[in-house]
Amino acid sequence: MVIWCIAVVGCGGKNTRLLLHITEDPIGGTNVPVLTCSFEGKLYKGTTPITATVEWWWCSFAGTNESLVHREMYTFTEEEYVEYTTMISAGANYVFFQVYWVKILWEDEDGTEHEIESSQARCNASRSLAKPGARLTERSVTN
Repeated sequence: MVIWCIAVVGCGGKNTRLLLHITEDPIGGTNVPVLTCSFEGKLYKGTTPITATVEWWWCSFAGTNESLVHREMYTFTEEEYVEYTTMISAGANYVFFQVYWVKILWEDEDGTEHEIESSQARCNASRSLAKPGARLTERSVTN
């Protein structure tokens, strides 16, 4: 009976997990045309690839009207930390306005779900930045 328990405990910990954390939060400010967020992750206790979904979110300064504005997928296959940087651009002649942040979601091999969030980047716009005929936008992003 003791041997059976050891075998069960020994086999139970082999499900691959993803260890992931944000290394650089998005930085807001005035007249920001590009936002970036860096994160790193590695596989732990296994080699089964795990895909993380990176989402860029927007809301008003008041914290209302949360909206998903961009989504990307990153697959982790290494047992050493690998760093990635996600970026969104407001587009030519545009800047970001109001509040943006990143959510990263993933599921370990055993089905455990995880979600982490960056800090929020508060972005302001100055009308002096706009070129003739251009307009400022609140949520214009490009891939």
